[in-house]
Amino acid sequence: MSRSLRQAILKTIRYGRRFGVEYTEREVMERLISDKIFSLKVKSQKSKSQTVENKMKLAIRLAKEIGGRFGDILFIGVTGSVAAGYPPENSDIDLMVVTRKNTLWLTRLLLRFWVWQKGIPHRKYGKPELENEFCFNLWLEEDSLKLPKNRQNLKNAMDLILMKTILNRNNTYEKLVMENDWARFFVANGYERIKSKVKSSPKGTSLWAQKSKESSWLKKIINWTVFWPQWWYMKRKVGRGIIDRKRAFFHPGNK
Repeated sequence: MSRSLRQAILKTIRYGRRFGVEYTEREVMERLISDKIFSLKVKSQKSKSQTVENKMKLAIRLAKEIGGRFGDILFIGVTGSVAAGYPPENSDIDLMVVTRKNTLWLTRLLLRFWVWQKGIPHRKYGKPELENEFCFNLWLEEDSLKLPKNRQNLKNAMDLILMKTILNRNNTYEKLVMENDWARFFVANGYERIKSKVKSSPKGTSLWAQKSKESSWLKKIINWTVFWPQWWYMKRKVGRGIIDRKRAFFHPGNK
């Protein structure tokens, strides 16, 4: 074993321990923190925990409902501890959402109303997380899939390579992977793994062929209009988050 590989393994093990997790040998290689690609035979992957399976079932069920009601939502992915495979039983379920161009803030407003109306458990600002609540804390529009420079870090690179796709229209996941190639500088093994799956999939052969329908001028105006009150309401609550016309990165538990 080379010195650089040994150092990368130790770094990855320490990263997991920061979250109270002991990675398996396969998980270490999949999440290896290095800008170099290494090849090493590993043991078979362990099965998912019952907690992960239960939370994923809830997320998939919700995504199916959302997909049937919100045509402007192109992608939903599970991130955070559930995607990583080590969620506490009382943890919430973090979700990333991608919408059509010029629809993010209108879609977010309508989705929030629908979630409230249906009584779907979801995170609330300043409140502690509760078991199996949904946390819609990452939003992007389809023409702004690349994370900004100040969000191109190890944590978000890990989220990208571990994310579980539960709704995917117009090859949005494939585009998300290709747009965020900066992740290879943090987790080269993991990024190349998901990139190879994207390229080898039938959808991956024509990533940019399926263009989204252009939003109507009326929808654009409404989206622009409803952005401002939401921005004003959220701006003092997002902390280190990002709120702009194309993106929303925040966590309701942060004050």
